[in-house]
Amino acid sequence: MKNIIRIAGFVLLMVIIKTASAQQIPLNDLYNNYRYLYNPAYTGENDYMEAFLDARSQWTGLPGAPETSVFGLQKPYGDKVGLGVIFTKDKVQFLERLSGDVSYSYKLYFNKEKKHLITFGISAGFIENRINFTGVQADLTDPVLIANKYNGFALDANAGVKYNISDFELSFAFPQLLGNRIGYSRNGYGDFYYNFTNHFEGLASYKFKIAGYEYDQNNVKTLSTTRFTIIEPSVFYRSTFDAPWQLDLNLMAKNNKEQWLAITYRPNNAAFVVSAGLLVFDKISLGYAYEITNSKLSNTTNGTHEVMITYRFIKNKKKDETKVAEAKKEEANKEIMDLMNRNQAKLMSKEDSLKNEIKTITGTCCASRKELDDMLDRQKKLKNQVDSLQNVINGLKSGKTEYTPIQSEPTGNAGQNQDVDKLRKELEDMKQYVKEIKDKNVVTMKPVKTENGKTEYEEKDIERGCYVIVHSMKTLKQAERAIQITKRDKGLDANIIHNKDRHWYYIYTDKFDSLEPALIRMKEIRKSYYPESWVHIYKMSMGK
Repeated sequence: MKNIIRIAGFVLLMVIIKTASAQQIPLNDLYNNYRYLYNPAYTGENDYMEAFLDARSQWTGLPGAPETSVFGLQKPYGDKVGLGVIFTKDKVQFLERLSGDVSYSYKLYFNKEKKHLITFGISAGFIENRINFTGVQADLTDPVLIANKYNGFALDANAGVKYNISDFELSFAFPQLLGNRIGYSRNGYGDFYYNFTNHFEGLASYKFKIAGYEYDQNNVKTLSTTRFTIIEPSVFYRSTFDAPWQLDLNLMAKNNKEQWLAITYRPNNAAFVVSAGLLVFDKISLGYAYEITNSKLSNTTNGTHEVMITYRFIKNKKKDETKVAEAKKEEANKEIMDLMNRNQAKLMSKEDSLKNEIKTITGTCCASRKELDDMLDRQKKLKNQVDSLQNVINGLKSGKTEYTPIQSEPTGNAGQNQDVDKLRKELEDMKQYVKEIKDKNVVTMKPVKTENGKTEYEEKDIERGCYVIVHSMKTLKQAERAIQITKRDKGLDANIIHNKDRHWYYIYTDKFDSLEPALIRMKEIRKSYYPESWVHIYKMSMGK
């Protein structure tokens, strides 16, 4: 009877060691939404620091089934570097594994939009393996079991690479890159070794972005830039030497509120995984996965459960948005005040020039009284302009007023009219990137699908407002092509304005009821997408 127990124990030990050799890397079902779990190239992937804790119980109800716990912390440094640490504890029957790694990632960008890049990642750390026979009921004279515990320690390294182009992603990971081994001593009965085999893991995915709709104040339905749903199919592949490979077929849906739902199918063992997650208070993210298997284990197990919680070290989102809006408004006011100060300096310089001219005329005997009166009148008007401009600047500094162009008084004198027109032009030059277009024969063009599948355009009179323009085209065909590129490559909504008098087609992305938000949005588009964008104003005053 004792020999049978020893033989059965030995066979069980060999099976578990063989299984551990074939699957030395702990499995996770939530990797699809937290890819840092398996590839160091994802270190610092998000633009904030986060900590996470993952717990997985495989084949619940089966004694000695695998149990895995993971704790990690990662943070980006700038837009190129990411650093992180991760600790993993994995237990299968009487085999225990504890590992810790420090990871580093670096990004190389191939375009200004930062949507085409390659990321390299590497991690280094340790692996401690334990064989714990405490509690095993068998022959206590067995030399293998009498020691109760065996500990082994080895250094480890992992490498990974990730390639992104637009919404396509391809990544590879190489766990246990060093392929070290751990030696165990059996109390004078000789040594045995546990070999760490090289692994390979690869993932390919593509994100399909489905935009939602929203309605403006005129109840006009338009594509939204903030409401969307992402559908992401992916394929995940695992393999190692002398062991069956594993394939995961994934499909995940995620909305702009970071609520997600995913399903995974593993054809190798006919297993299904259903997972879901959500974001709470803009800082805490929760994820849960349940795995069902159709193999022989389904009769003895209640499935596999996995739970993950992450915490984001970020400030309150609403407060940050308010600060950003205030900063943008302050920056816009500062630019306007700087331009006003420069124009005020020009006006004062002209006033000084007029004073000198008046002195010169006064000192000549041939000067007429009318010429002198005209000069004095022009000096008075210029001084009034300078004083009015100074009042506007003071109001802007105190936050009590907003900028509106200064209207000059009409006059019948040709020379004075020229000066006034010149002054008005100088003030309006502050808005040099803003164009006020004549409203006659200007229409918006909305695409409409006909019954035969062709696209026709419905023309409507231009609505009052400030339009952010990114393209101007001479033909409708060119305008249609520009809209396709703007929507597909930039992810921006785009529509057409047709100026029939000028014979131009303008492509606009946004419409606002006042000039200030239009200028702020124009600067955002200039910085991220189109450096030459500008603003057209229709059916309204330039300053409103």
